[in-house]
Amino acid sequence: ACIFATSIAMLMAVSLDYWFRTRSPWGGKG
Repeated sequence: ACIFATSIAMLMAVSLDYWFRTRSPWGGKG
């Protein structure tokens, strides 16, 4: 039951991480 919510949270975390990486002033590979 909680697996779905956990997967959603992980997806959001990965998306935010990618968003911050791609929009960071130093390129995004750091």
